[in-house]
Amino acid sequence: MPVLRILTAEGCAPCSEFKESLDAGRLLVESARSERELTFEIVDVTSEEGFKLLEELSPKGVPAAYLDHEQCLISFEKDDDGKRTVVVTCGEELIAEARKRTNPVESEVS
Repeated sequence: MPVLRILTAEGCAPCSEFKESLDAGRLLVESARSERELTFEIVDVTSEEGFKLLEELSPKGVPAAYLDHEQCLISFEKDDDGKRTVVVTCGEELIAEARKRTNPVESEVS
């Protein structure tokens, strides 16, 4: 089963906002892959596992998202009530489309 890893850190404002949306169940994953189920993990980069993933994946910052070892794009979408949903987009073509329609939370991070 594919693993979606979200790399976060304490003191990271976008990470806090990301976690709030996740806690509220507002997450959408867009992927070109055919699998319908995936394992989801939030990893603090200051943990032992986080340090290993930093070395292995080399993100430019956090929050960052990876589906297995494929870097994904993280963005937020607001609904009519002003609530924000985290959108994680994986796959080059889908990411290119998402960049055109959203304001990604990145500094070429995810």
